[in-house]
Amino acid sequence: MFGGVQGRFDRAFTLIELLVVVSVIALLIALLMPALSATRNATRSTACLSNLRQLGIAMQTYTRDNQGWLPAGPADQLLYMRFDSATAAPEISREPRTGGGWRPVMETPWQWGGRRASWNYLQDEDGNPRAESQLRPLTRQIYRSATLDSPTPLFDCPTDRGVEFWDRPHAGAWKRDGLGGRPVHELVGNSYYVHLWGTAESGDANARDFKRRAGQVVLIYDAIFYYNYFTPKSPFLPDIPPAVRRKTWHSMDGAYNFLFLDGHAEQRRMHTLDPDHISGKGLVFAGYQRIMDYYR
Repeated sequence: MFGGVQGRFDRAFTLIELLVVVSVIALLIALLMPALSATRNATRSTACLSNLRQLGIAMQTYTRDNQGWLPAGPADQLLYMRFDSATAAPEISREPRTGGGWRPVMETPWQWGGRRASWNYLQDEDGNPRAESQLRPLTRQIYRSATLDSPTPLFDCPTDRGVEFWDRPHAGAWKRDGLGGRPVHELVGNSYYVHLWGTAESGDANARDFKRRAGQVVLIYDAIFYYNYFTPKSPFLPDIPPAVRRKTWHSMDGAYNFLFLDGHAEQRRMHTLDPDHISGKGLVFAGYQRIMDYYR
């Protein structure tokens, strides 16, 4: 009697049974991995939006502490611009100017915040690369004890995977410098860009219009949006095909994170829009120099 019971418990799994179990486990893992990956990407995208919201609050605090001006800098890298009242043509100076409609303007869309760039994109008088030597303005506002190379996590989008533009042949010297494939925040210190020069659709907008449409005026966006939509408009670069523009940092094709002038942040899908008519419904891409004194 007891020998029969013992015999039943001594029975081992056959090789086929083990293979079936392993196959089932592998199948379950294969089914779950995309869902887990999508969940992880969605969590990172949400964290990216949270960064933008907090940066919006920090920008409003900065304006209160700086006579209404939005952050621009560092001070040693600023241009100064005003628009001719008769022709609306821009006038630019490298010497500091105040009053008379002059506004400080950055030469690159990432200098308003973040840490010092690891890529020495600046040049000295002899054309040699040089590093940034001053803190960026919003970094100084948020991280009071920051140094030039201190971590600045609010300026680092968790989904920042770099930009394909830097891997393409027309990237020229950037490609030779090995910039492609590295996160934007590692290279220039900031995953988020401001829109420097505006577009034709918003060229005639004024301060009153900005106040009325503050929830539609884009203040900051994912850096990859700049390279996917605005670099193709340069006469020196070939057009970047729509298939490339659809590759973003987020889980959905054509999805980008935006911070608006009224301080709210949201994700928009943009892959159906033509870069020559990028504003679309409910979006205004006004140049940073035009909205510089929005809070004044």
